[in-house]
Amino acid sequence: CLVLGAIMEATSALDKDSTCVIALKQRAESHYKLNHYEQAKIDINDALALARQ
Repeated sequence: CLVLGAIMEATSALDKDSTCVIALKQRAESHYKLNHYEQAKIDINDALALARQ
């Protein structure tokens, strides 16, 4: 599944990139497409927190 692949890719980027706002955003979008709204919300909030640092 392409969306699951995108989630895995974004998760991998999180491990490699200290400025992982874009990866979090991409993973949130993938979760949203899979109707995983709670996880998407968590990723969005994490991205916002990192962007504000």
